[in-house]
Amino acid sequence: MKAIYILCVRQLKRYVRSPARIIGSLGQPILFLVALGFGLRAMFARAGQGNYINFLSPGIISMAILFNAVFSGIEIIWDRQFGFLKETLVAPVSRLEIVFGRMLGGAIVAFAQGLVVFVICMIAGFRFVSSPYLPLAIFFMFMIALLFAGIGTVFGSVLQDMQGFPLIINFLIMPLFFFSGAIFATSGLPRALRILLQLNPLSYGVDGLRGALINQFAFGLTTDLVVVTVLTALLFAGRAGTALASEIGLMSATDQLTAMEMMAVDPVRYVVAPRFLGGVIAMPLLTAIFNCVGLYGTQLIGVAMMRIPAGTFWSQTVNAVELRDVREGLLKSVAFGVTCSLVAVYEGYYAEPTAEGVGLATTRTVVTSAVLVLMLDYILTAFFL
Repeated sequence: MKAIYILCVRQLKRYVRSPARIIGSLGQPILFLVALGFGLRAMFARAGQGNYINFLSPGIISMAILFNAVFSGIEIIWDRQFGFLKETLVAPVSRLEIVFGRMLGGAIVAFAQGLVVFVICMIAGFRFVSSPYLPLAIFFMFMIALLFAGIGTVFGSVLQDMQGFPLIINFLIMPLFFFSGAIFATSGLPRALRILLQLNPLSYGVDGLRGALINQFAFGLTTDLVVVTVLTALLFAGRAGTALASEIGLMSATDQLTAMEMMAVDPVRYVVAPRFLGGVIAMPLLTAIFNCVGLYGTQLIGVAMMRIPAGTFWSQTVNAVELRDVREGLLKSVAFGVTCSLVAVYEGYYAEPTAEGVGLATTRTVVTSAVLVLMLDYILTAFFL
């Protein structure tokens, strides 16, 4: 946990100490808000769709989070070129902690930028409908940040060229943004475009955020929550699972497990079991941490900045959130943690003791974990309903 905290604080300090980065990343959201929000407001109203500023603002907030979260991956390339990444990898800390620390740091920075854009939208005339759903909006903002910070981390780990990273990422995130329903309504679209929106993970984050703020859902609250949460779990399975599988697989390839057996030390007990238990415990803990961060951020915005009475805020939050929601989320997180960790340690332990075998084991870990998480989510959702 200390390594995660240090990496998060490092990214936050780099963000705070770069005013040019903070101001520069606000340019594009403000441009879209002013040009589209005020330029198309009259046309939107004449079409009988209401206030376009209210409709557009959740999409602009999502755009700010999306761009900042994905572009956080370029810091990995920067650290690799200047040697910091090598020093981090040889440190006596888990690769999982390094990956998650970078993801969480990038997500918090993107989330903070999203809060700044939220305030700017309020100044421009945006008004959310109901304050009790503000915690849900904060939750969607943080989940969008975490999901796309993980995607940025994946691309930063694979790509080597710092100049090529922005080109490839722009090619990815611009279609994600424009085909997410952030700037236009999803009703009445051609079938092909509707399919693109349904395949786009950002669409569900934008829809959940818009529904929580102005009570306009296109896919439904349950669908938005399930898709965003499951995609984040899949990302965890891809990164954390491959880290566990590759670590155990490398120990097998370098004969470390064989050496333990020759010394009458059970590798399953001392290598596999601790990593499996760590993965199982980490998932519900991360879920609880994310929920607490979302609640605290909501309280900070609602009470400290928007002057909502604290008693009203917490009473409405208690009324809006049922114990069943928390219980189902934690049970799903435990099930996902057991599944992903079991697949990872199994594939790593039984991987062929070669570099190619370790690579195949990590690939099988990602694919198998993704399929099992989707199946489990379907089964558990049907069971809870």
